[in-house]
Amino acid sequence: MQYFGGADLLLSMICVNFASLKLIALALRPIYNIMEYKKVYSSKDIDDLKAWFDVNRERLPKSIRFDKATLCDNVEALVQNTLAALKTQAKNPVFGMQINYLFKLRDAVESGNFETE
Repeated sequence: MQYFGGADLLLSMICVNFASLKLIALALRPIYNIMEYKKVYSSKDIDDLKAWFDVNRERLPKSIRFDKATLCDNVEALVQNTLAALKTQAKNPVFGMQINYLFKLRDAVESGNFETE
């Protein structure tokens, strides 16, 4: 019985440490990542996104670093190709991450909090 008590204690300590790491990771994520990732975005979200890019295309940087591992060196091509694909793929759950990059880009440009190359 004592063995299981020790294992339970160890397991609870590990869970607390993982929970603490998750809180730290949430605190350190970029400020501009406001739009949460969804597999499928609503038609209203997509329409708002298209309208924003129509109005603000000249404000876009030439390149942007979304995070330490993700650099887009041709933002105009990203926006143009993703918006074109939205015509047929907006409700495709596999395409959700590409749409999320547009939301990340929009939020970064609006906040002015982004890195280039």
